Amino acid sequence: MSDALAVAGDMPPGMIRYKLEQRGYTYADVERQYGLPARTACKAAVVPYFHGEMAIAEVLGLSPRQIWPSRFDMETGARLKPQPAENYSHTPRLRHCLKGEAA
Repeated sequence: MSDALAVAGDMPPGMIRYKLEQRGYTYADVERQYGLPARTACKAAVVPYFHGEMAIAEVLGLSPRQIWPSRFDMETGARLKPQPAENYSHTPRLRHCLKGEAA
């Protein structure tokens, strides 16, 4: 699973995928059903993207705040604008995948 991508408290992207599969969906199915551009739902599982978050949450029957609490204000429950920088962190690439660098 891609637990390293998740901010503390957020549902890991692998768990989101698992829950979608339990309901008979893939990220691509969510995108088609909600008319989203390709890879929107997949990216929303990792970094903040409002439309993707809303679509995933609706399919799972949860609120986006339950899936990604770090993207919301703890006191008011409002979505953070702008999102904190740590919500945009990515998994470090494996050394053999880095192009242009010696292994």
